[in-house]
Amino acid sequence: MWLNSFYKSPLRIPMPAELEYWWNKEENHELPEFVLINEEPKPDPEDPSNLIYTEDPLIVHTPTGYIINYVEDEKHGIRMFWQPPLENVENVDLKKVEPDPTKAKFLPLGYDEYFGVDKKEKNIGVRLILAIEKVTKPWFDKVGKWAEEKKKTGEMKKEAIKKELELI
Repeated sequence: MWLNSFYKSPLRIPMPAELEYWWNKEENHELPEFVLINEEPKPDPEDPSNLIYTEDPLIVHTPTGYIINYVEDEKHGIRMFWQPPLENVENVDLKKVEPDPTKAKFLPLGYDEYFGVDKKEKNIGVRLILAIEKVTKPWFDKVGKWAEEKKKTGEMKKEAIKKELELI
């Protein structure tokens, strides 16, 4: 309610005491989880009101201190990855360092890749039929083999009877 009144008449309504107390609490001043690192933009020589960024920004994960970099990928577009730590930091010019995607651990592309895809469970009827099929399959296989053996023995008996009839 106070925010609605604020955008209608800014700087006229004082902040309520409850909000001011909440605003000044220590836990509301936590460090951000991600921070952008980039050089200060330089003003455009033709139009000083426009700023020109000379470098692409990097992202720092503040709890771990790892740098998140990116590579342009043909298949996925831009892929973000954890920048592997450098070996000799003193002797390395950071402007000449190129990201090595072979050593990089890529960040997940989306919700499904991060959390995984849930398999749709089949309804109770289909699951019951599949369970019965799984249990009875060995029995049906044995019955099928037994039927084939009986068929072969029956054919052998027919051939034996035909040979006996030819001899008589």
